[in-house]
Amino acid sequence: MMPALRRHRSGSFLDHFMHTLGQLMPVLMLAFAALLMIHAAYCDCLTYRLPNRHSFLLVVAYMIFAITLPGRADFFSHLLTGFLGLIVGMLLYGGGVMGAGDAKFLASVLLWVGYRDAGVMLCIMAITGGMQALYLALRYQWGRMIRSPQVVILPATLHQVRVPYGVAIAVGGLAILSMKFQQLWLE
Repeated sequence: MMPALRRHRSGSFLDHFMHTLGQLMPVLMLAFAALLMIHAAYCDCLTYRLPNRHSFLLVVAYMIFAITLPGRADFFSHLLTGFLGLIVGMLLYGGGVMGAGDAKFLASVLLWVGYRDAGVMLCIMAITGGMQALYLALRYQWGRMIRSPQVVILPATLHQVRVPYGVAIAVGGLAILSMKFQQLWLE
């Protein structure tokens, strides 16, 4: 189903086009944000780096989304959620847990998610990140066991494995964006 487009009574094609575009803009921004998250996860897998442009464009897309969705987006609570995500991300960066790009990406995804869905997103992110870290550690350990058949203890291996956390952040964000897209589309 497509969002209900209200009929614009102006006779001009351009007026009708602009009115329709204005009604579809939130859906377009959700789709753009989803594509940005997918591309960021892809870049993080390839290079273990998250370029700032992904985080910046996610913030800009959310601003457009919030402006074109009057009355429905609780802008300040989403802004606060993103800011708290940035603080937590920078603390994790300071502790050496994640990179600065991961921290900024987490904050920009939390801006989209908002405080109501932040807990669900963080749970999905933690489960995905844990499974990813375990897989990479086992793969790393398996490679070491083939080269030298001595027993390697897994917890020591976890600190030696680089994990692209952008993938887990993107999976959590995409799960919430899909729910938002469904809510917006069915209204």
